[in-house]
Amino acid sequence: MMNKSKGQSVSINLVQNLNDIYKKSVEVAGRIFSGYLDTGAQLNVISLSAIKILNYDVRPTDALLKGFTGNTVPAMGRVNLTMTIDGLSFNTTAVVTHTKLPAEVDILIGQPVINSEGISLVTTQNSALLKENNVYDDSFSGKYKVTSCSDVQIQPQESIFVEVNIVGNSPACDVCTSPRVHDLNNKYFVVPAALLTGQNGYLRIYNMGREHLKWRKGDLVTRAAPCEIMQNESAEKRVGGCNNAKLHANKMKRSELIQVNNITNLTSANTLEHLRTLKLASTPVPDIAVGDLCDYDQCQLFELLLNYQDCFAANSHDLGVTNLSEMTIELTSKTPVFHKPYRLGYKELEIVRAKVKDLLDAGIIRESQSNYASPVVLVKKNNGDSRLCIDYRALNAITVKDRFPLPQIDDQLNKLSGKCFYTSLDLAQGYHQIPLASESTKFTAFITPEGQWEYTRVPFGLANGPAVFQRTIYKLLGSLRYEDVLTFMDDLLLPSLDVNKGLLILEEVLQLLRKANLKLNLKKCAFLKTEINYLGHVVTPHGIQPGDRKLDAMTNFPTPKNVHQVRQFMGLCSYFRKFIHNFAIIARPLTELTKKNVSWNWGDEKNCAFSKLKLLLSNKPVLALHNRNYDTEIHTDACKLGIAGILLQKQPSGELKPVLYFSRVTTKEEMIYHSYELETLAVVESLKRFRIYITGIRFKVVTDCSAVRSTLTKRDLVPRIARWWLQIQDFDMEVVYRPGINMRHVDALSRNPVPEILNVEITEDWFLTAQLQDEQLQSIFHQLKSGNPNNDLKNNYCIRDHRIYRKTLNGERLAVPKAARWRIMKMFHDDIGHVGLKRCEEAIKADYWFARMSRFIKKYVGACLECLFKKGNYGKTAGKIYPISKPEQPMHTVHIDHMGPFPKSTKGNQYILVIIDSFTKFIAVKPTRSTRSVETVLVLREIFAILGYPNRIISDRGLSFTSRYFKEFCITHKIHHTLNAISIPRANGQVERVNRTLLDALRTSTQIPSAWDAKIPEIVMGINHTIHDTTKYSPYELMFAHKKNLVPDLTGNSLEISCKEKRKRASEKIRKKQKYMETKCNESRKEAKKYRKGELVLWNNAFTNSETGVSRKIDKMYAGPYKIIQVYLNDRYKIRSVKGMKGYKSFVAMVPAGSLRPYKSSIGYETDSADSDKEVVDTHDLIDLLES
Repeated sequence: MMNKSKGQSVSINLVQNLNDIYKKSVEVAGRIFSGYLDTGAQLNVISLSAIKILNYDVRPTDALLKGFTGNTVPAMGRVNLTMTIDGLSFNTTAVVTHTKLPAEVDILIGQPVINSEGISLVTTQNSALLKENNVYDDSFSGKYKVTSCSDVQIQPQESIFVEVNIVGNSPACDVCTSPRVHDLNNKYFVVPAALLTGQNGYLRIYNMGREHLKWRKGDLVTRAAPCEIMQNESAEKRVGGCNNAKLHANKMKRSELIQVNNITNLTSANTLEHLRTLKLASTPVPDIAVGDLCDYDQCQLFELLLNYQDCFAANSHDLGVTNLSEMTIELTSKTPVFHKPYRLGYKELEIVRAKVKDLLDAGIIRESQSNYASPVVLVKKNNGDSRLCIDYRALNAITVKDRFPLPQIDDQLNKLSGKCFYTSLDLAQGYHQIPLASESTKFTAFITPEGQWEYTRVPFGLANGPAVFQRTIYKLLGSLRYEDVLTFMDDLLLPSLDVNKGLLILEEVLQLLRKANLKLNLKKCAFLKTEINYLGHVVTPHGIQPGDRKLDAMTNFPTPKNVHQVRQFMGLCSYFRKFIHNFAIIARPLTELTKKNVSWNWGDEKNCAFSKLKLLLSNKPVLALHNRNYDTEIHTDACKLGIAGILLQKQPSGELKPVLYFSRVTTKEEMIYHSYELETLAVVESLKRFRIYITGIRFKVVTDCSAVRSTLTKRDLVPRIARWWLQIQDFDMEVVYRPGINMRHVDALSRNPVPEILNVEITEDWFLTAQLQDEQLQSIFHQLKSGNPNNDLKNNYCIRDHRIYRKTLNGERLAVPKAARWRIMKMFHDDIGHVGLKRCEEAIKADYWFARMSRFIKKYVGACLECLFKKGNYGKTAGKIYPISKPEQPMHTVHIDHMGPFPKSTKGNQYILVIIDSFTKFIAVKPTRSTRSVETVLVLREIFAILGYPNRIISDRGLSFTSRYFKEFCITHKIHHTLNAISIPRANGQVERVNRTLLDALRTSTQIPSAWDAKIPEIVMGINHTIHDTTKYSPYELMFAHKKNLVPDLTGNSLEISCKEKRKRASEKIRKKQKYMETKCNESRKEAKKYRKGELVLWNNAFTNSETGVSRKIDKMYAGPYKIIQVYLNDRYKIRSVKGMKGYKSFVAMVPAGSLRPYKSSIGYETDSADSDKEVVDTHDLIDLLES
C-alpha cells in the first residue's frame, strides 16, 4: 500500500460519527492505545501524539489521505509496528498524520490488518471481532492434504458427495476428518466426520454460504489425520457405519478428537459402489428455523448441530428410549377394563391397519394377550391426516393419580427478563421415548376389529402421562432447569443474553439428551431467535406479551347493534364489575340504553363507554395471573352462533377472577348440531385452548347443560362426541351443572363470538306498531283472533306475543309490513357494514318474511349508493387483452416512459428516459435532470437522429407527454402519438418490463449512490446484446443487421437476405408470443360490459395516488357519475363529468371498461311509504334532470 505514486490519494474515514462496536484497544510496544476498525480505509493510520509516546522512527512517504469529505491531507511519514488486537498480533505498516483522528482515536485500523490472510472480521449486533479463520494450517504436522479429484461446483445451501484424493496416504491406511466449519475466501462450508481408507474416497460437503462453492482439480478441500481403529471392529464396520468405533487422531488438539459413536450417519464412503448403496445424492442443507444471525454465528450453530446430529430423530423408527425413568401404572380395582372394538369403515380400517403396522415396526407396541382392552378411535388432524387415539377413559377412572407438580407458567416467564436470544426444543413424540414397566404394559392393551396390541412405551391419553413426562424432563435437566432452561412438558426453552451463551447452553442440553438417549424433532425446533412463541405468549428482548389469540374473545367483542346485544354485553361486564373501579359511572351510558321507552341511539358517548369497558376487561386487574395452586374453574356455554369459555381461579380472598377468555363462531355444519352436542363441543374446545394452564391439576368444568355430566361415565357415545371426548380424557376434572340464569357471563361470549354472525334480533315496539298499522296484516290478525279463520290463513299464519308470523318450510318468520321493509333492509344491510346480497338475504330470511322479498332485497342492495361507490368488483377481471400490431420493421412503433426520481447524481440527473423499439426490442436510455417536455423532446431528437424517427409513439399520460410542446413535436415529424387509457399500464407493458430490468441492474451494480448514471451505458449495452426471450435474437442484431464485432459479409446481398430472414422469423415469434399471452391472460378475464354513448357510469379511481401520503383504503373506490361521450375500440371509453352534481369539476378522460360500473339511482329509497317499491329512475332521465 505504501508504493503509491506521489500525488495519488488513498481513502480513509475521517468522519466524526463512529459506531462503538468497531472501537478497539490496540497494544503496541506494551502500551495501550484506542483504535477503530475501518473497513473502507486502504491504509492503517496512527496519530502523531501516539508516535511521540512510542518514540518510533518515522520514514518519509508520498501518500495522500482522502476522507469522505473529499479533502486530501498529506501524510507525515510511515512506521513499521506490531499491533495486538483481540489477542491477535499483526506486523504491519501505518502512515502518520498530524490531523486529529475522529472521536480521539489514536490508531485507525484499515484493510492491511482487516484483510490479512487467515483473518475474518466477525460482526454481530453488539460486537465486532477479528478472528482467525477456522481452517487447517498447511504446515500442521502429521496431517494429509485432501484434494479434489475433479472440478467441483456446489450450489448455495446444498450438499453433494465429492471424490477426493488423500495425498501421501498409503493404500491400506485409515485416515479421518474432523467435523468442523471451514472458511474458503469468506465462503463457509462443512466437512463432517469421515473415515477414509487408502488414497481415494468420497466426502459429503455442505455449502453453508449464499454463493457457489468451487474447486478445481487438485485444490485443497480439507485435511485428514491417521487414526487407529479398535481391534475388535471389523473391516465392514470401519467402512459402513463405525457406530461404536473410537478414532484417535495423532497430534490433534483435544477438542478435535473424533468420537464416531456420536455420529449416527457416516457421510463418507471409499467406493462409488458403496456410495450408491447409501442412496445419498445432492440434497439441500436441512431447513432449520434460525434467528437473524451473521454467517459466522450460523456456521457455529450448524457445526454444533452437526456434531450432535444423533440427537435428532429422522422418523418414528429413529426415536430414542430413555434410561432415566419408566412408567408404572397402579390401579384401584383389579377388575379388568375391557371394551369391544368400535366399528370402523373400510377406509378407516385401512388407516388403522397402517398406523398399527408403523407402531409395531418401530417397536412402540407389540402383540398382546392381555385381559385388558381399550377401543381405538381415529381423530382428524388440522392437516387432514388422522391420528390413532385409544379410549382410555375407563382405565383412567381407576388409575391412581400421580400428583407430580408441573411448572408455574408465570414463574417460567419471569425468568426470561433481560434475555435476547431464545432457542426452543421439541422432543419427537416425547411420550413414546419413555418405556413402560413390564408389569404395566398389559394395562395399555388396545383392540381393533383385526387384533389386540399393547404399548411398550408410554402412550398418549393416559391420565398420568404428563406427570411422568415432566418428572423425566426434570431428571434430564437437573440444575439447568432452575435458570438456564425453561421447561413445560415437551417444550424446552433456552434463553440467553448473547449468541455465545446460547450455544454453550444448547451444547450442554444436547449432551444431556444424548446421555439420556432422548431425541428431538428438528422441524419443530427453533434456534437463537429474537422472537418466539412460548406457552401462548410472544417472547422478545423487549418483554413478554400475550399471544395474538389470547384476548381475541374480549377485544373483538362486536359493537352492539340493538338493545338486546347491549344487555348481553352488560351481563358479561356486570359479572366482573367488582374488579373494575367506578364501573357504574363508566357503564351508565350503556345502562341508559337498556331502560324502557328509550329509543336506540348509538352515539360517541355509548361507543366510548363500550370501548373503555372492553379495555378494562382485557387488562389487569380483571385478568388475574395464573397460579396452579389456586382452585380452577372453566365455565362454558354454547348456542347456534358460537361457543365460549372462561378460565377462572379462586383468589385467596375467595373471589373467582377470570384468567383467560375464549370464544369462536360455529361453522355452518356445527350450527345444526343438537344443543347437547354444542355444549359438549364448547367444553372440549375450551379445554384444548386452556390446556397449558390445566394440565396436571384438578379443576371444575361448569356448564348449564346437565347432559354433559353423563358423558364422563356413559359407555356408548355418539361417535362425534366420543372423538371429541378422547382429545381431553387425560384431564383430571369434575363436571358441574349450573342453571343458565347464573351463566350470563359466558352466554354473552357465546352469543357474540368473534367474528360476529349476521343475526340480529329485533323485538322493539316499533315493529309491532308497524304491523298494527298495516291494513292487510290487521285483517289477517282479526281473522286469526276470531277463531274461524279460513284454511289458507290458518295454514300460513299464526300469532305469537301479539305479533303475526308467517309459516314457512324453515319455521315461523315475522311477517313484515310494507312500511317496515325499508327499515329492515337498512338494519340488515346499511347498519352492519353493507354486507353482500347473499349474506343480507340469508340474515333477513332467518327471522322475517314478506312477499317477493328476494326480488326486493336484490333491488335494494343493487341500488345502494354506498356499495356502488365504495365496493370493488370480485371474480374475474373485466376486459380482455388486445395485442398491439407490430409491423415487420424497426422503429415503426416505440414505447417511451420516465423512471425516477433517483438520488441526484454528480451530473445533476434524477430521472431516466427509456425508449424501446416494439419490434426489435432495442432500447435507448438517457439520464435526464427532469421530466419536462422541453428536455424530453431534446433527448428524443438526439436519439431519433441516430435511429430514425418512428411512425408511432406509445406513452402514458404523464405531463411531459400530454403537453402542447410534445404534441407539436409529434405533428412536425408526422408521428402518431398513442396515449394509454387511464389505469391500463399494460398498454405500455414493454417499457414497463424494461424499467424493472433496468432498476434491478442499477440496484445491483451501483456502489456509490451519486454515480448511478455512470452505469447506464454498460447496462444498456448488456441488454441490447442479450438474446431476447421472444424473438430469439439480440435487439442489436435485429436493429443493425449484424452482431457486435462480427465482420460483415462483403460478397453481395447475402447480409440483406439474412437480415430479412431474421426479421421475418422474429416477427413470426412475436406474433406467436402475443397470441399465447393473449390466450393465457384472457383465461383469468371476462368480457367487459358494453356501454352506450350517453350512459351514466361510475369510474374506479382507487388506483390514483394520495397526494397527502395517507392511506386511501377506506375511501370511495368509485367516483361519479360520469357521462360516456365517446365509444372506442378494445373496450375503451371517453367519459366526462356531469354538470349539476355536488362538487362538479370539468373532467374528461379515456378509461377502460374494466374500471367502470353502471350507475343506478336510489331516488325514492328513503321513504317508508307502502308504494315506495318502484323501479329505479332511468339514467337518461337522470342526466336530463341534472343538466337541465
